[in-house]
Amino acid sequence: MNSEYIRQVVGSYLPVIDIDSEIHESWIDLLQLKNSINLDDCLTILKNIASDEDNAEQNKERICKIYQKLVELDALSENNRAKIREWAASNYILSKENDFVSPTELSHITLDGFSSKNRVYFGNPSSRERVIELLALMGVKVITSESVNTEFESQKESCELKHILKSKVPALALLASGENADADLYRSNKTKLVELIDDTYFYHCQKIKLTYGDSEDIIEKCTFGSKNEFYYIGDLRPANIEPLLDPLCKYLGVKGKEREMFIMFFETMDGIKQNLEDKGYDISLIEDVRVPDSGTINISLDYRPDESAQERNLITGFKGEIVVYEKLKSMGYNPECLSISTEEDYTHEVIVNGNTYYCRPNYEKYDIRFTSHSGKEIFIEVKATTQSKHYQENMPISYRELTMVEECNGDADKEYYIVRVFGIDQPNQDIYIFNGCLLNIDFNFQ
Repeated sequence: MNSEYIRQVVGSYLPVIDIDSEIHESWIDLLQLKNSINLDDCLTILKNIASDEDNAEQNKERICKIYQKLVELDALSENNRAKIREWAASNYILSKENDFVSPTELSHITLDGFSSKNRVYFGNPSSRERVIELLALMGVKVITSESVNTEFESQKESCELKHILKSKVPALALLASGENADADLYRSNKTKLVELIDDTYFYHCQKIKLTYGDSEDIIEKCTFGSKNEFYYIGDLRPANIEPLLDPLCKYLGVKGKEREMFIMFFETMDGIKQNLEDKGYDISLIEDVRVPDSGTINISLDYRPDESAQERNLITGFKGEIVVYEKLKSMGYNPECLSISTEEDYTHEVIVNGNTYYCRPNYEKYDIRFTSHSGKEIFIEVKATTQSKHYQENMPISYRELTMVEECNGDADKEYYIVRVFGIDQPNQDIYIFNGCLLNIDFNFQ
């Protein structure tokens, strides 16, 4: 029978009585009409859609709704699992390339960064995890952090994050217990968290590489987490901690509380309790014990890379500034790069594009300055990385750089830009420029 939902899901792939007026019950019984769809109907619709390849793009939303409906109809229950497998063995589903192929030829990867070849399409259903489970039941290969192959360069265990988590167990237990927790649930979660954290391991690495079997599809990551092991590169600043929060929260049983977890790494216990109280948690359950200030990331998590790592980072920075400096010169500007010094006064000799530069560290709020063709004073902060743009997860911005944004904001004679340079050691770089300004009442989108 006709309804808005039936039109959206069924379309022309099942017979529908398209009548806006009410149908008498006698006709409903006589014609065996129904006003809802069942599991078999959903599978029939999917089969008929696969035969209509010309409308694959238009049917994407319909396919998403059908997958959602299937899980709502208990397609994953023991009674229906065999039926789903049997259907999938002789039918086709949509790939991201808009081809209909056997489910066993498709995959879904839960990690960002891998190529999109032979990936299943399922849209953005509300029950995403259950739909992924449904696709796996059909034969789609689901690749998670636990099933990828990993390679960690210069892996070394680091205890700083573990110590932080141990010092914040009372707050974590309250977070895991919820806003309406009682004392028994709180104590139970506290005991459980102590055991989990004791069995948690963090490792600092120089490089993190992932692959799922295709030797040509390899990605580099800044962080990686699987089960009770978590890996990161670089120092433990906020931008490097943030990507670890999702797998860490899942492991500790506080999924969806990444923001609260983030605050716990950087705040004292008083600040954490205030944040939890503002969100409706009963902080009276947290024992009144003194947690030392070293239980925050600002003080205790002060990882320092070794001398060789510092050297590489410094040279990468110099190269990025020089690349932008040369680019600006080729555009007809007369830039000044503060890190470029003279042969009589330098700390590092850097070669870029066959040219030798003598450089020394710059401690100003910007790296390059010049005057634009219209007479404006332009300031540029360069952020360079050896990684490709496809592998980069974040671009940290320091407080010093934010103060430069504030200094130039509203001054018609000054502009501040942040330039991101990817692949600094590659023959060609990807360069992006960002205009730094404050979003306030005087701001205009132009």
